[in-house]
Amino acid sequence: MDDKTLEGCRGEVQRACELTEAGRFGEAEECLAALLARHPNYCPALFNYGKVLVCQDRDEEALSRFTRVLKLEGDALDAFIETGLIHYRAGRLSEAETVFHDALCVDDNDARVLNNLGVLAFVQSRFPEAESFFARALEIDPDNEDYAVNLHDTREELQKTEVFSGQ
Repeated sequence: MDDKTLEGCRGEVQRACELTEAGRFGEAEECLAALLARHPNYCPALFNYGKVLVCQDRDEEALSRFTRVLKLEGDALDAFIETGLIHYRAGRLSEAETVFHDALCVDDNDARVLNNLGVLAFVQSRFPEAESFFARALEIDPDNEDYAVNLHDTREELQKTEVFSGQ
């Protein structure tokens, strides 16, 4: 793709992002679909198309877009995160966990990935593991209130477990 074409593609993706932010999902989808008809492997368009579909509660359709991004760019961390979140929302915890662990291979210091692994451990009552993930996430991003709340809640659960087990 030449520079002029690439610049035009970036502009179209930016326009679709603006439409999405304005809640105009149908128009954003049309914009991205038209771009992908001309450039089917343009990953920013594929990724943002997936995000538009997520906004419309069309997770399984979005999953196919994110999966395609990952096939084209195996180190697309945001696509890993979105894929893991879709699996989590669908109750496919094992698949979500696998995806987030794969994301750690791309960047083992991404606080979002660590937090999501902590959430998965927490909902499965694996509190020591959850505590470790949340603590690492908070160490990387100490100003993130969600990570701090998650760590606090996990430590409360650990205390309950200790009291219940007589420790």
